Amino acid sequence: MKTYVCKCGRTFKKSTDADSTGYELKGYSPKHECYGCPYIVKNRDWETEEITKYTCRATPHITYWSCCYIGTEYKDFSACDLYTLDIDFAERVCEFVRQQPGALNINTNTVPTEWRNSDFGKIYRIDGCEGLASIRLTFQNNKLGTEARRTVKDKFFTKDGYRKDMTAEEEKQHILRSIEQAIKTAKNKEETNMTTSFDLGAMIGSGGSFATAYENIWSQSSAVQSIPLSDIRFFRKDDKPQPYRIQQEKVDRIAESIQENGQFQPIIIRKVSGNQHKYEILAGHHRYLALKQLEHQCCNAVIVECDDEKAYRIVAESNTPSGEFLPSEQGEIYVEYMKMRGKANEEKTAQEIASKFGVGKRSLYRYIQITKLAVGLIHAIDLKVIPLSCADKLMSLTLSQQSAIAEYIDIYAPKKISKKQLESICFFCMENPEALTANKVYDIIHEDSEDKPKNSSNLKFYDKIKQAFPKLSTCNDSDMENLIFRLLTKYTTEELADEDAV
Repeated sequence: MKTYVCKCGRTFKKSTDADSTGYELKGYSPKHECYGCPYIVKNRDWETEEITKYTCRATPHITYWSCCYIGTEYKDFSACDLYTLDIDFAERVCEFVRQQPGALNINTNTVPTEWRNSDFGKIYRIDGCEGLASIRLTFQNNKLGTEARRTVKDKFFTKDGYRKDMTAEEEKQHILRSIEQAIKTAKNKEETNMTTSFDLGAMIGSGGSFATAYENIWSQSSAVQSIPLSDIRFFRKDDKPQPYRIQQEKVDRIAESIQENGQFQPIIIRKVSGNQHKYEILAGHHRYLALKQLEHQCCNAVIVECDDEKAYRIVAESNTPSGEFLPSEQGEIYVEYMKMRGKANEEKTAQEIASKFGVGKRSLYRYIQITKLAVGLIHAIDLKVIPLSCADKLMSLTLSQQSAIAEYIDIYAPKKISKKQLESICFFCMENPEALTANKVYDIIHEDSEDKPKNSSNLKFYDKIKQAFPKLSTCNDSDMENLIFRLLTKYTTEELADEDAV
């Protein structure tokens, strides 16, 4: 058995020889003695993002003194890492780094909002340094980057790379007091907030994110109630179901996790009027189905107060961060968000909406255009038969022309229609607005795919012949091949006849 030390100084024994290990915090809630510790790791299922357990990463020893491995020599472009448990100090360092002209600010130089196991792994780069969080600092690989490295090290660290403004013992006492204060603050917050209903919509509407609002609610266990599953229904808006399809594989994975670890995350619901159901789900549709699949009668849930528009936003934003969603599903979400502009003091621009969901402004409009296409084409894009990038071209077609393409897909079930083939179809529609049929689509695609010469040099050769002999301009590649074959046959036959005559 080996002894390990948690960040707060608590020790435990474990039958392993690992450099760092996890101490599972069973029954983690506001009543747990470690609740509120700023170094808790949330272990999540890598596919569903569901929390499976809470752990504290521990090591055989802890050196509380912050240090940094940072090369300052000319052309020393090795990776730089800050090792610390002082979150305030880490934020000051990261902020200073971001201000340097030689910093490389691409989703880096920030303190993580949620710790991972790997953040507290063994530290190999500095001898004797153990148990600290590792935060990557990034700089440009040029003179500006080298100058920034030197400036950062000179401001915060000694020549040996250790923190300047505190000794090792001073920082240790500072960290232990910080942990104690964080736990005390979390406990006080729980005691002073005993309400069982929250305006989650207001939290989001005021500029916060769903993730932040969700964490605020989940941090208060008094808000979590046991609600019968029979009293809950799926979210609906204008008689339409929730915007994302249910993925059975995800339901199965969550069910497996719940069966093994219990329901860690509550379902977010709101009250509704109706005879059959009292509540509807805002976040946790897959979790709800997983519980039903396991034949549970009740679920852990949090009741929130919000109007219809904010309810829709919670549904949209609680699903977007993880999972694979269909283009049409995303399009429906963006349409609703664009409609909300100008309502309830909602003044977000299209760019702000795009940024919120991690897409470009052009992509936002492209997703919105998908929702305006013929139903068959929407399905084709969802199934990747038609590339998403072709939505713009399809919008230039009439509904009748779109329906002809959809009918072709329904009859012939192609695996994929290429961008070039769609361009050929669109070009035909420009020349012949009323002539597109499913059979004509087949002819265009068939000509594009099967009659195309395998060797690109042949294509150039045919073009040269057509330019020299304009009467052949209407011949396709197959016609050209047959013509050349006949002419060569005739030529060789005549040559042989001439030789025999001689």
